Amino acid sequence: AANQQYIRVPSTFGVTDRDVSVALWVYTNSSSTSGQFIKVGDSAGFAIGVGGSMFDNSTPGGKIIALFEGVRWIDTGVTLGTGWHHLVLVLNNTGVPLVYRDGVLVGTFAGANTQIPNANGTAIGGRDGRWTNSAIDDVRIYGRVLTASEIFQIYGMGPK
Repeated sequence: AANQQYIRVPSTFGVTDRDVSVALWVYTNSSSTSGQFIKVGDSAGFAIGVGGSMFDNSTPGGKIIALFEGVRWIDTGVTLGTGWHHLVLVLNNTGVPLVYRDGVLVGTFAGANTQIPNANGTAIGGRDGRWTNSAIDDVRIYGRVLTASEIFQIYGMGPK
């Protein structure tokens, strides 16, 4: 079971559901794990984590999963893997999510868009049945779309 330690910040940093990037380093020691790494907003917002078809703790699996809360789960079909990995969730100007792993685009996922994050805050490390046993480092939230070259440059700096 996950240790249920997390950080909650009472802000969504002024981001909306368009032109935003969330970048972070994660360390997992299991190829079959689950949990939320970061979620911007609460009942409305977006997140990235790891799991089976979802990242609720009842669905371990080790795949990179994005979430548009109350709208849809996005199963990238890409395994996170063990050790340190750099993840980036980008929402472009149409709200379509792009997911990067270790500086490489793993997919663009058209479909129903997310909602503007509500003001209830940002959670790092999980919450309410979405806990993670992963280490999380160097979390960054940008109010713009990072380019592929910027993402690769951040990845090249390595975890802190």
